[in-house]
Amino acid sequence: MEELKRVFIRTFGCQMNELDSGKMLRLLEGDGYVSTDQADDADVILINTCSVREKPEQKLRSMMGRMRVLKEERKDLVLGVAGCYAQQESGALLRSFPWLDLVMGPDAIPRLPGLLLDVQLSRQRVLATEQVDRQNYPFTNDLVVRGKKGVTAFVTIQKGCDSFCAFCIVPFTRGREASRPASEVVDEVRALADRGVAEVTLLGQNVNSYGLKRSSEPAFHELISRVAEVEGVERIRFTTSKPWDLHEGLVDLFRDEPKLCSYFHLPVQSGADSMLERMRRRHCREEYLTLVSSLRRARPDIALSTDIIVGFSGETEDEHEATMSLLTEVRYDFIYSLTYS
Repeated sequence: MEELKRVFIRTFGCQMNELDSGKMLRLLEGDGYVSTDQADDADVILINTCSVREKPEQKLRSMMGRMRVLKEERKDLVLGVAGCYAQQESGALLRSFPWLDLVMGPDAIPRLPGLLLDVQLSRQRVLATEQVDRQNYPFTNDLVVRGKKGVTAFVTIQKGCDSFCAFCIVPFTRGREASRPASEVVDEVRALADRGVAEVTLLGQNVNSYGLKRSSEPAFHELISRVAEVEGVERIRFTTSKPWDLHEGLVDLFRDEPKLCSYFHLPVQSGADSMLERMRRRHCREEYLTLVSSLRRARPDIALSTDIIVGFSGETEDEHEATMSLLTEVRYDFIYSLTYS
């Protein structure tokens, strides 16, 4: 009997990184691998990374030091770094860590089994950070469906971002925005529901812009309506959203669709218009507050959360106080507050 190959995957970052790690595992399971939660037992170690915040980068560099010891003990071990930080640093990671075998960006996930085979057969180090044009982006369909059963699941509806906010690296690490065909999204949700999933979270860098660049696809609120029609789905969530693409149809859906959960994460970043302009955000304070009022009229019990950046370049005391007054006015249920780095 052929000996099982073991893969250890460590994930740093957001829900999209978690979902990507699940896709990598499903791909490797199809290639004869089994998952292990012990790096010491693995034939392949993959570290899936984030570059939006500084702490995941620090965790990666700390972990790479420990991985060096394993590589010295086991020459046949394959060590790879994937995800946004891998895309950002690209070949610099191979130069920084001579014991690293594979560096791959998010767009290379569908090629993972072949990339590992290249490393194992050639014993050469592999760099795979080319980005796929959004017109030809190969969404990895039906991979999460084959995973472990549960009552909740993430479903990718979009990849990349076209916003280019001044503080954000996502358009450079995950590429330009591409919407997954609605039929594929609904088919995956139906397959998940058949396995007992009752709650789905639709994932994208800016779900509000879903379908806007593809005339053949529905708008985001129309996609949610289609998902709500799937038998077995009881709750629908989504993340994340840019305020300037929030369609009134989505606001109306909070009023009319009971399956849509009473929660909205709507990042504002700052309460000062001058700061929002420097951040290249396409909304102002008044427009944001108008959206909040509309959402609360549509769904009075809605829970709101947001992102706040403190100390962005050039922030004055008055601009900071404008943010503090916004928090008082909106009365968020919780916030993610980060010091700019």
